[in-house]
Amino acid sequence: MNATTRIKAYLPALAVGLLFFAIHFLLIFHHVYVDASQKGARISPGRHLEFPRPWHNWLDLNRWDAGHYENIIVNGYRNAAQPHTPRPTIQWYPGYPLLAKSLCAITGAKPTLVFSGLSVVFTLAFWLVLWSPGMTAHFGRKTILLVSLLILCWPGSFIWFAGMTEPLVALLLVLILYLWVTRRPAWIFPVLGLATFTKQPFVPAALVIILLDRLANGRKILASLSLLLISVSGFIAFGAYTFFCFGDFFASSTMASKAFGILVNPFSLVDLANYARHIDTLNGAVAAATVLFLLAWGLKLAAPKQTGPFLKALFFRNPAPVSTELFLWSVALAYTAFVVLGSAYNQTLPFMSMLRYQSVNVCLFFLLAILLRPVVGWKLMLMVVPLAWIGIYWQNVLTVNYWLWKWVA
Repeated sequence: MNATTRIKAYLPALAVGLLFFAIHFLLIFHHVYVDASQKGARISPGRHLEFPRPWHNWLDLNRWDAGHYENIIVNGYRNAAQPHTPRPTIQWYPGYPLLAKSLCAITGAKPTLVFSGLSVVFTLAFWLVLWSPGMTAHFGRKTILLVSLLILCWPGSFIWFAGMTEPLVALLLVLILYLWVTRRPAWIFPVLGLATFTKQPFVPAALVIILLDRLANGRKILASLSLLLISVSGFIAFGAYTFFCFGDFFASSTMASKAFGILVNPFSLVDLANYARHIDTLNGAVAAATVLFLLAWGLKLAAPKQTGPFLKALFFRNPAPVSTELFLWSVALAYTAFVVLGSAYNQTLPFMSMLRYQSVNVCLFFLLAILLRPVVGWKLMLMVVPLAWIGIYWQNVLTVNYWLWKWVA
């Protein structure tokens, strides 16, 4: 296939990806600039950001953690008064602020503008990868369409245009999925290396992907360990930096635990009483629903006819088929388990940021789409239309609250 033929083959996918990006952008544009802009001041209250200031009207979504990323760009991680003591911003990983800082240096633009530009670019790239021929060929257009509708109607989809890491997380996850289904595993591991330099949940995701790769390809243990080092190289690099500068390889986690009173306990994943105590909160409900959903899907995958070949492959290096559903479930569970473990017993706000984290847990949306895929015709419409209306209604409410500095994610 020559270059011209290849371009023509990609044009329909490009057009559909651009269409869904435009719909996504216009939805959030409406919530922010038609609705939220009429309901409050555009000035940080100074309670949550270290640099309270009026922000430009066109950058209204750059709030909350965006201020911490701006702080990292301006001041780095070192405490000026005590160079061997990290600033509280050490909790936020450096991949995103380093990229933004580089663009600020090259363009001369302010961080807020760069954050908005990056969010648009990452979200656009996400939609283009999602609708790429490789994805539609593997999953089918109906599944990709359902994934798209679920994302567009999900109440937390405004996060994709916020000046934070979430748009980049969504892009990295869908890119990893694309590389897996198109059988390009060699590229997955450096992408994971970049991902673990950006966001902590990619570390457990890397561990399960390495295990699935070993199951699928029968790699030797030494080869898998080498790929694991590449996959978590970003995490290791940041840990080495914090150890060299502050004497603590886990300085980021240490600071987060102190700041929010986090108690990490593996039992939190199955602590039904804790889920019940917080089920009336937005983030508690998201945590309980997603864990229950993944548990149910795990029981489906745990059939003896599926687990037997995996155990043989794990211990005897006999390659076993790894279904796409298993890959999606494993990555979604690893990502979810990390954020639950890190916030279930958070003394400041239990299940903190769960809505935000799960809003870009792309594998969850794929599992939901696969669940809906067998439903046909008018039955699917009867399900999707009312759910879409409810989702977009709450999407508007949450976007407005976020814009007004009310904690929602």
